[in-house]
Amino acid sequence: MNVLRFLGVILMTWSIAVHAAGPSVDSDDAAGGVLSGTAWTLVALAGQPIDPAAALTLRFESGQRLGGFDGCNHFHGSFRIDGSSIHIPAGMAATQAACPDPLASRARTFLETLGRAATFVIEADGLSLRDAGGQQLAAFVVTTTTLAGSDWEVIACNNGKQGVVTVIIGTHISAHFGDDGRVTGSAGCNNYFAEFKTSGESISIGPAGATHMFCNDPAGVMEQESLYLQALASAATFRLEGDRLTLRRADGAIALTLARESVTPDPAD
Repeated sequence: MNVLRFLGVILMTWSIAVHAAGPSVDSDDAAGGVLSGTAWTLVALAGQPIDPAAALTLRFESGQRLGGFDGCNHFHGSFRIDGSSIHIPAGMAATQAACPDPLASRARTFLETLGRAATFVIEADGLSLRDAGGQQLAAFVVTTTTLAGSDWEVIACNNGKQGVVTVIIGTHISAHFGDDGRVTGSAGCNNYFAEFKTSGESISIGPAGATHMFCNDPAGVMEQESLYLQALASAATFRLEGDRLTLRRADGAIALTLARESVTPDPAD
């Protein structure tokens, strides 16, 4: 009798442990289903083609969170799916940049369209959002996450004190990611160069070499340069989203925030 009671206690304990552990296994990712961890670029909106170079994006993250770039502002919110049904609540948070029409109008249409989506279909490398009647609202292709051949201007840098600060007014820090696996640019005073490698959204950047000039104007430029090169070497992941590039350290903290740098055509061309 005592043996049977002992076995009963063991079985009850095992059952409780299994039920307690069950929901903790990637429950947020499971709720996001096939969309969790995917990133897309808009190619059609309300029946009209959209140039992928406009970089209107939609990204589905773990925890049923989403984000993206609407062509004017960066936005983030939540999503929920059930089979092929999808719900994206209205009223997402967004940055507050002011853009002229038609950019502002298209951005509003994009966000309104996301809120009207009722179902989704993934075919090959494409995503289609549709209304309750099956009419396509928006079409996307898989976002290409390559840095090679892109030019950026640094707008904020980790200060090494658990904070991120904007660059000093009157300084310019740039980063060109070349097809040859080298990142080069100006660190604010000196020119620098380093090797970089990417795999998915992971990135590693080797120690930078640089010229040896000293600048004292504006004040703090040399300290900023040192912090920038340290932050660059600390990057472990990157996220490329429209006109914004974010590099993060292995602990998830932001290392650098960069904006896409437009190249002014040479008048002689």
